[in-house]
Amino acid sequence: MKLFFVFTFGLMRTIFFTAFLFTVFGLFSQAQMVRNDMMVPDILEFETLKCDFHIHTVFSDGNVWPTIRVEEAWTMGYDAISITDHIEYQPHKEYIPVQHNAGYEIAMPHGKRRNIIVIQGTEITRQMPPGHLNGIFINNAAKIETELIRLKHSAKTSSNFMDSIDHELKDYMNALREANDQGGFVFWNHPGWTSQAPEGIEIYDVHKELISKGWIKGIEVANSGEWYPEAFQWCLDYDLAMLSNSDIHSTEAFFERSPTVEHRPVTLVFAESRSAEGIRDALDDARSVVWFNNMVIGREKYVEPLFYNSIEVSAAFFTDDRGRSYYNLKNNSDFIFNMVDLDTREKLDLLPRSSLIIQFDEVRDARRISVENFLTEPDNTLKVVLKPAG
Repeated sequence: MKLFFVFTFGLMRTIFFTAFLFTVFGLFSQAQMVRNDMMVPDILEFETLKCDFHIHTVFSDGNVWPTIRVEEAWTMGYDAISITDHIEYQPHKEYIPVQHNAGYEIAMPHGKRRNIIVIQGTEITRQMPPGHLNGIFINNAAKIETELIRLKHSAKTSSNFMDSIDHELKDYMNALREANDQGGFVFWNHPGWTSQAPEGIEIYDVHKELISKGWIKGIEVANSGEWYPEAFQWCLDYDLAMLSNSDIHSTEAFFERSPTVEHRPVTLVFAESRSAEGIRDALDDARSVVWFNNMVIGREKYVEPLFYNSIEVSAAFFTDDRGRSYYNLKNNSDFIFNMVDLDTREKLDLLPRSSLIIQFDEVRDARRISVENFLTEPDNTLKVVLKPAG
């Protein structure tokens, strides 16, 4: 009887302990799946979508499986991503077969389960000029691999041959032609990257030719931990879409530890619908803004409503005996607003999802403000007027 009791007690203890472990692990796994929605307002008649169109996986020189890129995007609050593995640079090819569409094919169905729009893409990797270019909204990255690249992949030589294609052959034109023939949206990556622009950022004749042909439709104004004022101006001059992408290779945890990254880059796209088609239409119309660290960079017609739709000024909650009225200025977004009163030079820093108190009086019933970290041109900040509610 005693033996039976000990056996029964041990069995019950094992069952309860096992149930406890399942409960703990279940709670732990649920705790990991929490989305941190980016608080960014919709503007005009458009929905604001948060996107990253430059991402790498193990199918080129990245360090993670494609489904991890989807999970990271969902957790951080993105709406859309594009897997853009290099065609030319395949450092893992001794261990992972060269399969140019694999990243997208693995990520896309997982994106559907996470409500993340996954757009097919690739990176065309060449010397400067033209440098590196991403083609997104393509349908077959393998066809963008040129014969020269195919021969290099099949050769039993080192895979570290990035940018080694004979530049005089202009082999990149074949790749860009194919990307555009597939209906792709091609943009120029990190134009000021010092590895390819050691003497400074420059737009070359070949870029102007590709822009005039419609083969380049956008430029990365920001990439990873840096941004390029010159590229911002080129987008304004040539009516191109502005992009802000992570170019992430490591895990998100390592990326965020970079001393130059305060906030993972975001391309804000103003779309008529939350869909791949809506994103493509917006990019073709250059309806995008760069969100890089605590800066918002773009055309005034989009940057200004982002500001006004993010903040609200309350009714006065107190008026003193000198006629000064006090109001709450509330930020409903995840933007930081570094503001300066143009008349008094008072600094007003408004943090994400927070409020501060401002004053108006009988003489100054409005305040002219420069939003120092919202740029409408490389040397111009957004100018706004703050007024009390009503």
